[in-house]
Amino acid sequence: MNTLCPDWKRHFEKTNHFIGVRTVSAKTYTLPVYDPFNGEQVAMTSKGDDEIIAQAANSARRAFQAWSAIQPAKRGRIIQAYHSLVAANSDEICSIITKEHGKTLGDAKGELGRGLENI
Repeated sequence: MNTLCPDWKRHFEKTNHFIGVRTVSAKTYTLPVYDPFNGEQVAMTSKGDDEIIAQAANSARRAFQAWSAIQPAKRGRIIQAYHSLVAANSDEICSIITKEHGKTLGDAKGELGRGLENI
């Protein structure tokens, strides 16, 4: 069972943009996403347009201001909790990486491990 997102298959089939705390679908058009390993179409993703880019930039500015106001020790605890969450769900994340990028499971685990070193 996927604990990160219980209905992950629905989200994986049509991938939207995640901006702030919500998913946003572009009003333009979608593009297919293929598994590079076998060429199978695994999802559709909405193509970002100028409106999506502006929403993302504005959201990032607001998030930076809010994040900057948090005391460094608390930010450290938040980042440690994020690290723990990613590590605890590594099998599920690696499974998604293999599907999205066509990597072997070993490559995905190595990639995730290197990512965890940077959190």
